[in-house]
Amino acid sequence: MAVRSVSGVAIVLMVAILAACGSTARTPGASATPVSSSRMSPSSPPGRPTSTSGPPSGACLLLTQAQIGLVLGVAVAAGTPSGPAGCTFTYTDPANGLNGVSVTVLTSLAPASIAAGCAATASPTRGITISPALGVGDGIACFTAQRGLGTELAFTQGGRGYETAVVARGSLSLRYSAAATEATEKTLGLEVLAAR
Repeated sequence: MAVRSVSGVAIVLMVAILAACGSTARTPGASATPVSSSRMSPSSPPGRPTSTSGPPSGACLLLTQAQIGLVLGVAVAAGTPSGPAGCTFTYTDPANGLNGVSVTVLTSLAPASIAAGCAATASPTRGITISPALGVGDGIACFTAQRGLGTELAFTQGGRGYETAVVARGSLSLRYSAAATEATEKTLGLEVLAAR
């Protein structure tokens, strides 16, 4: 995997793209796992997305609790809409609410945004890496990782952009190394494509 250098302009562009998708900050103490544009806010209790709950729609209809639970190995709560095109499924350990894992699926992203993010160059000194994701989608696909924030998989299929991100916290973060997180995000991405 090639790692490239990112200019300040590329980072600003990536932040703007993520902000346009409804980005929020990550929960403090969360593992180095995904940088999704639908992160949980620092003020949110563990396992509670920042978006308002509503009836399932869009991204929440693509995957079921059972599908995500099978991939993660834990039973997740029903998907909660996160932004206009996202859905977050969450597991919180009943014995210790600090331990948990969340999956965010974003749909209807602009392919140009995916292309720009994947074409950006990485900045190892800033802890940002971008690497190709093979075998998912019919166009551009990449993993973006940022030290302290984790990874996300962004890909295109049929002229639409998608993103999957897995965020583990507490002791569950030990299960999700960068490689394990990327593999889980890819499996979920393939599930999204199969459900379309």
